Amino acid sequence: SRDELTARECASASVASETANWGMGDIPPSHTVYINNLNDELKKEELRTQLYCLFSQYGVVLDVVALKSTKMRGQAFVTFRDIASSTQALHSLQGFAFFAKPMRLQYAKGKANVIAQIEGTYDPLSKHKRKLVEFGVPAGGKKEKAISAPALAVEAREPARSDGA
Repeated sequence: SRDELTARECASASVASETANWGMGDIPPSHTVYINNLNDELKKEELRTQLYCLFSQYGVVLDVVALKSTKMRGQAFVTFRDIASSTQALHSLQGFAFFAKPMRLQYAKGKANVIAQIEGTYDPLSKHKRKLVEFGVPAGGKKEKAISAPALAVEAREPARSDGA
């Protein structure tokens, strides 16, 4: 019918316009929005809470990652359950004055751990952790004795024993 055809045309036009916004060198749509130019005077938990409240208006927010390290200061990642929500948030909040600074948003380059877990593709021994293990740096961050990747994987699979043995 005419209504069904129009609905299909609108849906395909929506997808076409969404993909037209990113070219060969740009980042494709993602569940996760990368935000920078954030006010770095906020405490980490306050920043996470405020970002959650702001972004949850556009869909179900699965995770908010805001780190305060020197390299990550003023940046955050917000992961949505679906790409349509992240797209709507990205377009609506681009340049939004968040604590007196205009936010800059784009799709995240990589896949969020929470999305990988939902899709069943999450690798707990991620690329970063594998590099640390290769260089003899355990999870705590201080360089001690090297732990082999297979040994680390075995430790992660073995359940904790409650009998003390």
